Amino acid sequence: MQTLNKTLMAMALAAALPTAAQAADVPLLDAVFNPTAVAGYGGPGASFTFDEIVVTSVGSSTAILTDVNGNGVLDASFVDTFTETGLVANANFKYDGALIMPGASGVNVNYEMFAIFDPALIAGTGLGGWTGLVGPDNVAIFDPTKTAAAIVFDTTIDGAYTAGSAIIGWLTMGTGNCILTGTVGGTFAEGSCGMSFAFDAGGVTDAGVWTRSGTDIGDLGWSMMLDVDVDSVSPPITLAFPTKGGTQTTTLIHDGSTKFVPEPATLALLGIGLLGMGGLLRRRTA
Repeated sequence: MQTLNKTLMAMALAAALPTAAQAADVPLLDAVFNPTAVAGYGGPGASFTFDEIVVTSVGSSTAILTDVNGNGVLDASFVDTFTETGLVANANFKYDGALIMPGASGVNVNYEMFAIFDPALIAGTGLGGWTGLVGPDNVAIFDPTKTAAAIVFDTTIDGAYTAGSAIIGWLTMGTGNCILTGTVGGTFAEGSCGMSFAFDAGGVTDAGVWTRSGTDIGDLGWSMMLDVDVDSVSPPITLAFPTKGGTQTTTLIHDGSTKFVPEPATLALLGIGLLGMGGLLRRRTA
């Protein structure tokens, strides 16, 4: 599994946020997941300790860049926009770098877990897909009104997200950007991104589902840090739009991992696959 090594920065808080090296050095923190605490579940399972959640795209998402100012290029004015929709990721657990087998976790045996990065797929959120602005070198800045994601608990074992599944974690808040490098011929065909979300800011998680030393993580003010590889951007993003005032549309495939970090809930978030929209960072081996 490859994860990214990338700077977490909000445009207004750039000096306060960690450098890429600092973000990579944040230690993994043990937490406990208890599926039997999910309201209405009533199925088999036992609590277990983990320090990382692995996420892998289920299918792909669609990203659209729009040349709002009509000059035909992604430039420094930050008026050109992007939108990404349809991003769903399967979730599995790790501890000390090793995958926790389904017999111990129950994932994909008793239940499935998904990270939904397009809140439009979950009724009642009032949010659409990821949106924001793109600028020089395909830097992406994310719209704070759209920065939300959900972890869902799905009791239909079929490898796909089932609409209406219980939300067991809500990730919100923040603005941020992706600083992208490594272009070849002015195109962007893969990349990486880093994000930090306030965890359970909406108070949706049932008591006892996610805990640390017996305390609900939603009450600790922790964030979830997400490292993502953009494994495929097809067709590649280009610095020049096909036509002035036109759009670029691409299909993205992601994987990555996430961990809890004891950061202030106000730490800005970087958006998920929209890094793919930006430029790219070389991936590192997890």
